[in-house]
Amino acid sequence: MSAAIHDGGNFRAELADNCLLEKSDRYYEEDPYTGSFISKQAITLIAHDSRYEDDLSMIISNKVKMSVA
Repeated sequence: MSAAIHDGGNFRAELADNCLLEKSDRYYEEDPYTGSFISKQAITLIAHDSRYEDDLSMIISNKVKMSVA
C-alpha cells in the first residue's frame, strides 16, 4: 500500500480567516505530486485535502504552526 496523505491543496473557504498563510505559502508545505508518483501502485491512499485541513502525519500537540520559515 502506498499513501500520499498531503497530495492536494483543497482548503475550505470558511477556514481561510483562521489561517495566517496565503495559498502560495500553504502550497509550499503540501506535497502536490505525490499522488501521481504512487498512482501506478496496486493499492493507494491519496488524500486531496490540504494538510491545513487536518495534518494526518502530525501529532495533535504540534498542529499549530506559529511562524513561517
